[in-house]
Amino acid sequence: MLLRRPPCQVSLQVQDGDAIGASSGLQVIHTPGHSPGSTCLYQPEQRILFCGDALVSAHPVSGRPGLGLQMRLLAVCYARACASARRLSTLPAEVLCCGHGQPILEGAGEKMRRLLGDAGA
Repeated sequence: MLLRRPPCQVSLQVQDGDAIGASSGLQVIHTPGHSPGSTCLYQPEQRILFCGDALVSAHPVSGRPGLGLQMRLLAVCYARACASARRLSTLPAEVLCCGHGQPILEGAGEKMRRLLGDAGA
């Protein structure tokens, strides 16, 4: 990985499949690859996926818009990052909020599946 940073302090430990927050809350999804402990959050009722850096909706360096996989150079394990992205693409997400780029406000699940089919990830 290009830049190594010390781990941040953890205030709440979560595991894959945990639900956090009020009501039905957010579902925790472990998505290693970008970093070993990467997690995403999915709100099933509203079909919103917060994917952090598992996917990007703009290139992290150039800022060019477009849904894509994380750059190989920025992943601790690119194969695991691709497997995590495939897992996310199985969710019936309508909205996708990435760590880089603007949110995708409709058809996010289909766009993820199309990307992964085209990318051969």
